[in-house]
Amino acid sequence: KGHGEKSTVFSAGIQHFLSDEFGLAFGVEYKRSQVVLDSEYQMNLEWFDGETESQGKSWQNEGMVDVIPFSFNLIYRVQFTEHTFFNLTGGLTMSFVKIKLNSHVGYADILEDEYYYYRDWFDLPVNSTKNYFSVGFNVGVDLEQKISDLVGLNMGVRYTYFSDIYSSWEVVARDEFVGENDILIYDGAPDIHADSRITKTLRLSYLRAFVGIKLYL
Repeated sequence: KGHGEKSTVFSAGIQHFLSDEFGLAFGVEYKRSQVVLDSEYQMNLEWFDGETESQGKSWQNEGMVDVIPFSFNLIYRVQFTEHTFFNLTGGLTMSFVKIKLNSHVGYADILEDEYYYYRDWFDLPVNSTKNYFSVGFNVGVDLEQKISDLVGLNMGVRYTYFSDIYSSWEVVARDEFVGENDILIYDGAPDIHADSRITKTLRLSYLRAFVGIKLYL
């Protein structure tokens, strides 16, 4: 379960007008999101005499999602006044996505002395990094105010769409611990794997409002 997402977005681009109304644009953005995911596990230990012992734990995973979209757009421009323009844009967007998860898994170490075995529980830090490539589209509108022959201001909104990414991981059981005379059995001693049954749906689509500076070359 994900919650507490925080995002930061930076963008830059270049435009070239083929006429007073129509143009082409190339843009690049960098979007970083921090998410917190809740997980839990239950670990059970069975001793050779049949006695059982268990440990349950819940914890939070801190995730970082970096998205770098590249957009190729068409522009339709309407001029309101000599220095004021309305721009409608839309086109193809391709994005590189990097997901990094910092988490924990549970582990029980079986210790032996002269007379008996006993256990010690640990939380082990782990991390997993995945990379994706996604293709989508974007549409936007903005108002452009020309201040001088070199500088202008623009503000607007843009919606960028990508298909959701299903990123997953799990704590899985290592079936048994082979001790002296095979007398100890693990039932759920966790290990970590990148693909799993614990799935987080990452919604890469986003709507953003922006204010920026425009340079005329």
